Parts: sequence; C-alpha cells; structure tokens
Amino acid sequence: MALLVWGPAALKLDDRDHDIGWSDSQRAERIGLIVQNRRFLVLAKTRMPNLASRALALAVNAIPPRGNGHMATGRC
Repeated sequence: MALLVWGPAALKLDDRDHDIGWSDSQRAERIGLIVQNRRFLVLAKTRMPNLASRALALAVNAIPPRGNGHMATGRC
C-alpha cells in the first residue's frame, strides 16, 4: 500500500523558476499548473521490488494535463 498526498506548489522557489525560465509575471500566471508531492509513504508487509517507483509512476501519470499538455513533459 502506498499513500501519496499532493498539494499546491510553493509560490516562489528561485531554483525552480530559474530552471523553468519563468519571469515574475510568468510565475504568477502559471503557478497553478504545478503540483507538489507533499507526502509519500509505502507500507508493505511483504517485499515487492520497485513498489515505490511503480506507485509514484502511476500517481504522476494519473495527474491530468492542463492547458496544452506541457505538464507531461515537465515544462509549463
């Protein structure tokens, strides 16, 4: 069993904004397109190889793309 909690992204992270290439006005317009994984917990009584990776991949793929679908590529 895996528990994942998603929430809104931090309003301002200089490294993230620099990597994405956002200006202050772009960040204000697009911050709603970013989600943040707040908690990730795996509880398993038996050993299951790659359980955490599979759970996280399924969760990320279940996030619906917004707008023109750039969320799937990591660029907004």
